[in-house]
Amino acid sequence: MAESWGNHVAIVVNGLLRQPNDSSVIIPGLLIYKSLVKDHRVSLIIDSAAKEKVQYWLLMNSLTDHVNEIYWDETDPDDVAIRRLRQISRLKRQGPLALVYESDTEAATALLKAQIPTMLFLHPQYTHPDFRPGHSSEPTPWNELLLEKVRQQEARATDTRLQDF
Repeated sequence: MAESWGNHVAIVVNGLLRQPNDSSVIIPGLLIYKSLVKDHRVSLIIDSAAKEKVQYWLLMNSLTDHVNEIYWDETDPDDVAIRRLRQISRLKRQGPLALVYESDTEAATALLKAQIPTMLFLHPQYTHPDFRPGHSSEPTPWNELLLEKVRQQEARATDTRLQDF
């Protein structure tokens, strides 16, 4: 295995760099990306076929230092685990891959079963609400949603970690 280990890593954008439900940046994922691109060849795995929109989003969020992007191909299935295996297979045609950063537990399980080194990223603020302790199926009142949105915007505006970028 040592001969196949290299400095090429893949990061899955949805759930690690981008919130799937609102397109905002996931700050811990951004920190992982910025740390890795300094010393590694980073490729992005993107669950979208809208290449121009994705590239615009990447540009607007200063995510431009990677070497490759693997998009959702028209032949890829809807099943995330099978799709991820196919995307990684396409990426590995370009050379060895040391590690995959993934946020989907089903995809991570499939990658591990396929003997692909995988790091699972889970953050309670960004994972699906069903996974959080104390989850309620009751809808959140609109005013609470608006207050939470303002709270998060204020938190991002005052986050000193973002001033380094």
